[in-house]
Amino acid sequence: MIKKLPFLLVIVSLLISCEAEEFDTTNFQSTGDTDTIDENIEGTDGTGGSDTLDPTGDDLSTCVAPKELTIAAITNETANLTWSLEEAELGEYSWEVRYSKKVSLNEETATILSADINNIMIDDLEPSTVYEVFVRTNCGAGNYSDWSNAIEITTL
Repeated sequence: MIKKLPFLLVIVSLLISCEAEEFDTTNFQSTGDTDTIDENIEGTDGTGGSDTLDPTGDDLSTCVAPKELTIAAITNETANLTWSLEEAELGEYSWEVRYSKKVSLNEETATILSADINNIMIDDLEPSTVYEVFVRTNCGAGNYSDWSNAIEITTL
């Protein structure tokens, strides 16, 4: 037993020197048989439960859908599409433009184009045809914003 005493003293001193981890239990609710945790727990940025982190810890809240889609220079086969950018997006992201004939809103029949700036010429359109166009932001590492609201194009 005396030979084991120094080993036990080392173990006890290590246990005593370890800091206890503190847990915030203010959002913990016990209702007797079941325990729940309030989903509105403060995020790491101190703003409440608004953090949107993926499993890798990347903040996805900055990956926003483009706004204010505008069509110009419509011909019988082409249309020029532009959209507004958030300041944080300038030079950092790319975009995907999805368009299809309005009668076939099936994503499998849609054409998807890539854009490195907030302007793209959509070509190979059919004359006198209505198309719906959506844009989403590619934030990198497989992260995308939601698709924007649709805008309609009617070729000449």
